[in-house]
Amino acid sequence: HSDDLFYFFEGGDDSMFQMFEKIPMTDADLEIRDELTTMWYNFAKTGNPTPDENLGFVWSPTNSNLKYLSIGSPMAMRQDQSRERIHGFWTTLPTRQNNLLNPTNILPLERLHRDEL
Repeated sequence: HSDDLFYFFEGGDDSMFQMFEKIPMTDADLEIRDELTTMWYNFAKTGNPTPDENLGFVWSPTNSNLKYLSIGSPMAMRQDQSRERIHGFWTTLPTRQNNLLNPTNILPLERLHRDEL
């Protein structure tokens, strides 16, 4: 949530982005900036940030596998295992939605413990 702006706007007293300090960019920072700029351009032009494999990866659309683009050096698609675990927990709670959508997952109330959070 706005962490990417550091790569594009320098801080300073006269800048509208004074929140960013003037921190020297490393070669890795410059590479990430170039890749982000390319992805923004591609998305504006084609609706797809990685329409080909020129960047060495494809940014796949989100889906139920909870994959995300890890912005770093190198950039890569990753899967967040903790989200699956958390999602699994929430589907065991005895809510109306879970009674309809996940009836076999619901744990009896006496089996729900605080340490399962």
